[in-house]
Amino acid sequence: MKNSKVSYRYAEALFREAKSQNKLNEVMSELDQINNLVKTSKDFRTLLNTPIIVQSKKMEIFSELFKNRVSELVLNFIVFLAEKGRENILPSIYENFTHTYNLEKGLLPVTITSAENLSDELKTNIIHGVEKHTNKKVIPNYQVDSSLIGGITINIYNWVYDASLKRQLQLMHEHLLKGIKIKDI
Repeated sequence: MKNSKVSYRYAEALFREAKSQNKLNEVMSELDQINNLVKTSKDFRTLLNTPIIVQSKKMEIFSELFKNRVSELVLNFIVFLAEKGRENILPSIYENFTHTYNLEKGLLPVTITSAENLSDELKTNIIHGVEKHTNKKVIPNYQVDSSLIGGITINIYNWVYDASLKRQLQLMHEHLLKGIKIKDI
């Protein structure tokens, strides 16, 4: 909980500064690249999380690694995190920054999971439906999960719309069990 509050504050500070410099899109793009590095490089994740390397050395490594690859704003921010010993919360800062960025831009990341690949027409209909109800531009992420049997689930932040056959069968099973218990009593 404490790290999430701290990462939120850092993300908000970076967001405000990027906005004041009219560099929101640039900073978001650079943070996407850094987050991709976190996801794909075990060595980079180790660097972020190891207490063995002293802060001054981490600052030096980050300066060399990101020099001429990211804006001065993002470079200074990452070096500042290392100076404060907060580089390990960079992934959480990224999540908070992305959330704030999406709110600012009217974007809504949505995960749509189906039992099979959806047709382009169905994808378009789902996106239009979500956009109509939320008044936001949907950024879709499609996934296939055959365990759903049929139907779809739509995940929007902490909200889930489950119209899968798997869920319908679970509900039917629960209702049948309740019916059996009532008759037995």
